[in-house]
Amino acid sequence: MMWNYFSELVPIKKCQKFRRDSEFTIVTNMSNKFLYLNNTAADFFELCNGKNTVDDILCYLLKEYDVDSTILKNDIITIIRDFQ
Repeated sequence: MMWNYFSELVPIKKCQKFRRDSEFTIVTNMSNKFLYLNNTAADFFELCNGKNTVDDILCYLLKEYDVDSTILKNDIITIIRDFQ
């Protein structure tokens, strides 16, 4: 399962700018492309502080959202892949 690979990774933010107004916007490093994140992806991104593991972030998000852990794990894997 992919989760075992990702769970102990410690993600960090890498972008030129980000801002949360009515929506969460990221300006990428390479192409200055704008990315607009949904609430789950935005919360994940904000928790990427170079200290939290992906599993730490999962535990935090499970407290914030009423969702099955398997669904959230799959969402997090998708978010990580999209950020890559």
